This record gives sequence, C-alpha cells and structure tokens, in this order.
Amino acid sequence: MGLDSDSSSISMKQFVYIYSTWQSAFFLFQVFQESFMLQLSVAFAHGLKMAVLRALWFTALLLQDCGILLSAGSEAVSCPALAGVPGSPGHNGLPGRDGRDGHPGPKGDKGEQSVCVGPQGQTGGPDLLSTILQEEVNKIKQQLNVLLTDIKTKVAFSATLYTTGLPKNIGPNTKRVTLVYETAFTNIGNAYNTKTGIFTAPVKGVYYFIFVLFNPHNLSTAVALMKNGESIVLASDNEPGADTEDTATNSVSLLLEEGDRVYIELLENRKVYTDGNKRNTFSGHLLFTM
Repeated sequence: MGLDSDSSSISMKQFVYIYSTWQSAFFLFQVFQESFMLQLSVAFAHGLKMAVLRALWFTALLLQDCGILLSAGSEAVSCPALAGVPGSPGHNGLPGRDGRDGHPGPKGDKGEQSVCVGPQGQTGGPDLLSTILQEEVNKIKQQLNVLLTDIKTKVAFSATLYTTGLPKNIGPNTKRVTLVYETAFTNIGNAYNTKTGIFTAPVKGVYYFIFVLFNPHNLSTAVALMKNGESIVLASDNEPGADTEDTATNSVSLLLEEGDRVYIELLENRKVYTDGNKRNTFSGHLLFTM
C-alpha cells in the first residue's frame, strides 16, 4: 500500500496508523532529520497537509527499511537496539561429579609372545613351604634321636647254656672257645646275640656283668670273662674231693665304649657240664651312660 501525488485525502485509519508509527520512531527522528526537512520543504510548495502526510509516510518507510516491525492496530512496536559493550567473561563453574563406570568392554585378543628375553633374576630365598617342612623334619629327627637314645639306654640281658636234650660236657679243647648261652631269659635292647654268645655295648657307659659256672663231679673247669679279646676276670673249680657238686661265679663292672664286645671263654683243656637245669648263666645290664 502507498500514496501518490494525485491523492487528495486519506482515511482516518491510515492516519492513526501513520501517526502511531511516527510516535514510536520519534527517537530516531534526528537520524533522518535531513531527509525529513527535505520533505517538509516540498510540503510548503504543494500543500501543507499532503506534505506532512508524505513526510510521515516516508519516515515509516525508512523505519521499515531499518527493520522496525510495525503492526496495524497494535500499540507494541519493536526495533533493534544498538549493541552494548561486551561483558567480562564469567568465572569457571565448579567441577562436575565423576561419571559412573562404563560397562566392561569385550575381551581383547591374545597378544603375541615377545621375542625379547629379560635379564636373569636374582637367586630367591628359601621357599617358605620348604623351610616349614625342613623344620618339621628336624623335629622328627630330634624325636627319633631321643627315642633311639632311650632304647639304647635300656639294656639288660640274662641267658643260659644248653637246655635241651641229654646232659653233656663242653670240652676239653686245645684252645679257648666262646661259650654260647643260647637261651635268653631277658634281652632288652637286643645287645646280646644268642647265636654268637657275644654282648655288644650299644652306648658308652658303665655295665655290670655276672656269670655262674656249675661243676658236678670229677671235672676241672675254668672260664674267663673277655672284653675285646682281653681276659678281665676268671672263675674255676678243680676236680672235687668228697664234694661232688660245686658252683663257681664272678662279676665285674666295666666302662665300655659303644661297640665294645664282652663274652665268656672256656679255657684250654677244661670242661663245663650242662643239662636242662639251667645252672650255667651269663647276665649283664647298663648301670648308666657316660
């Protein structure tokens, strides 16, 4: 919609519209003063009324070109304001909370084995399990040693000569022979051997020995207690007179080292009588260790 030079009148609605627009843009009037004064000069030449209307209409067109929004019958008019001075940057906000853990990702592929060989490590200390086991083994060894010592220190024996069959004489012989007391009454510690007639000391200590020799009639008998081939003590009985049954005995306490041997020997050209009455005995026991 526009106005031309041939128009002699406008409607009241148009006038109100133009007038309200002029009021809204009054603050920009000075910006367009030069153009507005030019239109007023034309108004005096062609008529005041028409010139004023043209000036107002021209002003409205300029405002519209500037982007001012006009709406007929509305009292609200808006136009862009001049840009203000930029504000200073704001402060950084507070750090946000940590996010939640994400879901586990898929298992990766197996990596390739490295071809590099690392340096040799230092020698490690003793394994804890091996140390504990070794301690237990040592404890068991100590217990076994205590048991063995206890067994070795319990030593006692007593044995007799031939006890089966008919009575018999042993000897005479041209050289000494070891008497084998083959039936053991007691043999704690098994230090006495019923096969050889020899007692072997299991530990160092003091031992007590005693032997008994029976001589029934018209015999000469003699025996010796031996230690490692050495004669220690003897017992003997010559041919009797009116007394036909004699007994000879002897005893001794010896300090023996472990492994020392003690036994009874029948001397040369002597006899010993034995039967089932068990009257020839050889006994011994440990008094204490050293």
